[in-house]
Amino acid sequence: MTRRPRDCDDSVAPAGGFCANNQMNCCVNPSAFTQLLQLYGGDTVLDLGAASGTITRRAKKLARSGRVDGVELVPGWVRAARDHVGPEGVGFHEADLTAVRLNATFDVVLMMDSIEHIPQYRH
Repeated sequence: MTRRPRDCDDSVAPAGGFCANNQMNCCVNPSAFTQLLQLYGGDTVLDLGAASGTITRRAKKLARSGRVDGVELVPGWVRAARDHVGPEGVGFHEADLTAVRLNATFDVVLMMDSIEHIPQYRH
């Protein structure tokens, strides 16, 4: 049986940030995390390991007119992110984080709860 991918949401994660639940070993409270970001209108953001796009979409709200891109390996998560994208200026790409090539530069790169999923020999 495959579980439907999902990020933690504010109702699951405590205000301090991290939580443990049945879906993931550890995840970040999107509200707590995005409060730490100092994004400005027009900043461009790359979210590596975007999952269903919760952090990506919150980053877009902070970056306002800036472009925000999320990269995720799991096709189901990319579909979920695209289904819930909302604002324009947010793109989701299906790609391996160790091989992704985007023809763009970014002011901020995010990578939450992703590096442990990459085999160590590929770091």
